[in-house]
Amino acid sequence: MAIRYTKVKRKMNFGKRKGETLYGASILREGIIDQERLAQFIQDTTTLSKTEAIAMLRALGRIIQDHICDSMSVKLDIGTFTPTISAKAVKEAEDVDNDTIKNISVRFRPSVELTDALKETKLKFDDLNKRKVII
Repeated sequence: MAIRYTKVKRKMNFGKRKGETLYGASILREGIIDQERLAQFIQDTTTLSKTEAIAMLRALGRIIQDHICDSMSVKLDIGTFTPTISAKAVKEAEDVDNDTIKNISVRFRPSVELTDALKETKLKFDDLNKRKVII
């Protein structure tokens, strides 16, 4: 396991370095593991069948959604999902209402275990300029 990254060129559009071209690291994502594939991994590592794992993942998704939509945080071994809002500030308390809410979202806060695992994960540079492109 390793987190892959490459170098990218960025033109700065704000701040002290506005107008400068700088270089930095950018993660290379390997794709997305969908629910079907997760279910297969669960089947391979537990006593659940793939069908049972899919049912469990679907139920877990619905349960997490219901609790987050009921203004609750949901804590799992990997971290905590918490509902958040961003709101427009107004001068008077009585002016705060639904219309001042700009956005509702979910924040994920990784557990200590996940954070520690990421700290221990190897990094691997991938030079995209040296890749062979097959058309």
